[in-house]
Amino acid sequence: MEGIWPKMKPFILLLTTGRTGSYKFKHILDLVPGMYAEDTIEHEDPNLSYGNVLRQNLIDPSIGRAFVEDKLKYIEQLPGNYYCDTSNLIGQGFFEHFLELNAIPHVVILRRDPREVACSFYQLGWLPKIINHHFLNPSDPNVLQMPGWETMHPYQWSYWFCLEMERRIQMYLKQLKEKNALVWESSIPQMLELEHFNAMLTYFSIPTIDHIPQNVVNGRNEFKIVNQLPSPRCLDMFEAKVRSCTGTDHYPSLHELKN
Repeated sequence: MEGIWPKMKPFILLLTTGRTGSYKFKHILDLVPGMYAEDTIEHEDPNLSYGNVLRQNLIDPSIGRAFVEDKLKYIEQLPGNYYCDTSNLIGQGFFEHFLELNAIPHVVILRRDPREVACSFYQLGWLPKIINHHFLNPSDPNVLQMPGWETMHPYQWSYWFCLEMERRIQMYLKQLKEKNALVWESSIPQMLELEHFNAMLTYFSIPTIDHIPQNVVNGRNEFKIVNQLPSPRCLDMFEAKVRSCTGTDHYPSLHELKN
């Protein structure tokens, strides 16, 4: 296997919690010459959908590894000189399989303030305990432990998920450094700046673009709000409880994270 995957076309994988602007990022990538970009959370081919095997991969990693092998074969036969998958499920147990197979991607880490992410998930009703084919939860193996999580407020599940994903990203960053992989850390406000976006493309040796259309800048993926947010004071208390239970007394705010 090691003799095959290093010969692949350059491909980018996204590491992110979700609700970070990956929808806009994908549409900017569509403007790049020779780029085939897609979000495969729910692929039209169920055999290529991360969501269909997330739970199985946690129980038996060999299933996830086989899935990634099929994904790599799929990427190779696609048109275009470059590929990017903006699915936020990649960092939930699949990314390590790419490294195991010596298929080293370029990586974009797309971040947003963790409270904003957790609030968005909660408002939309996208909760780790409820939508378990799209989210890790504290009962899963090899995750941050949070005793008593089942009786906590649902917002705390979402905030826990942000902590767990940052823990995983930091773990992956160490592995990527050992592989001499190219990594670009950013946020969607930065990506919407042409100079910054083109700097990323140049870093990855990918052709640049001339402009970012206003409809892409202003575009939004609309969803129905189903939950009203607790007060800021309650959010403070909820988050403090999660950090205490998980032993994570500090989550870097956006301005402290590397851009």
